[in-house]
Amino acid sequence: MKQLEEYGFVKRKKDRNKPGKKNQDRKTLLYLSGSWGTQDLWEDFSSLMNEKFGPYVMKEVRPVLIEFFKKAIDMTSDKDFRDWLPKGSQYCPECGKDHQAEEFFNALVNYAMLVVRSSSYEWFKTLLENRYVKKKDFDFFVKKTRDDPVWAYSDQ
Repeated sequence: MKQLEEYGFVKRKKDRNKPGKKNQDRKTLLYLSGSWGTQDLWEDFSSLMNEKFGPYVMKEVRPVLIEFFKKAIDMTSDKDFRDWLPKGSQYCPECGKDHQAEEFFNALVNYAMLVVRSSSYEWFKTLLENRYVKKKDFDFFVKKTRDDPVWAYSDQ
């Protein structure tokens, strides 16, 4: 870890080791650095995404995601689903967020992306048109998923 820190790949949150902090005297928080060499990739990518996609995401994607998240929160009456919902009120002392809730909502978005990417004719057609999937794999996907119940959500 020392070597990774020396090269700038990880950073140590130094105040975690200060004496007097309850139950944290032996804990050290390490986090990945956002830089590669002298180029800060995260900031460059984030700036590009904000410029090129920010308005579209805020106008078109945000409302859909907010409804998706609200639907999940409304599922508290469903006993099976309720067990997966974060309990809430477990706030991080550093940032004030409930990280379990944040991870849960990230998992919801990842699930939605997985469904779209793995069971969507439109998605595979887009990949084929842009040469991101081989024709034989596209044909296999279409044949394999035609009888899949998720296929009903597709236009084909």
